[in-house]
Amino acid sequence: MKPSRAVSWPAIAALAILVGALWSGRASSGAHGVMPKIELPVLGSPGTVVLDACPTPRCLTVYVSPWCPHCRRSGPVIKAVEDDVRRRGVTARVIVGDDTDRAVRAYAAYFGPGTLLDPGALFPQDGVPTAYVSDAQGRILSKTFGLPESSPPSDPAELRGIERRNFGLP
Repeated sequence: MKPSRAVSWPAIAALAILVGALWSGRASSGAHGVMPKIELPVLGSPGTVVLDACPTPRCLTVYVSPWCPHCRRSGPVIKAVEDDVRRRGVTARVIVGDDTDRAVRAYAAYFGPGTLLDPGALFPQDGVPTAYVSDAQGRILSKTFGLPESSPPSDPAELRGIERRNFGLP
């Protein structure tokens, strides 16, 4: 007698919920490990930045790639959030990586001087775009897969709502 190949609908439903949660673009909170102890060069600077510590109580790190259309469509929101959180005392870092050095530098120019370069994909990531909020010791407090694809809102309250919902920032 052959084993049954009946479809387990509860298992399929659970898998669908898990996939939906991963790709929903909402921040997940809780323990996510620590930021890696790697040094990345900085666009427009001879210096480097080590990612395992943050000079402020909170740090927002967003990883994007030149080949990623979703990253490019999220660029305006990433830039607006980066500017807003910096004004509020949160360190903001954009990492452009996982492509050729030329492509990484060209796309990093969009985000401007201070953008971190990772052409060799030294930063371990599960997909792009991904945003991480970490504390001063480098502990990852939230991790968000996918980011809003739109023009940034002109209303500061709406922008703070995006920061709260999509980046896990207070």
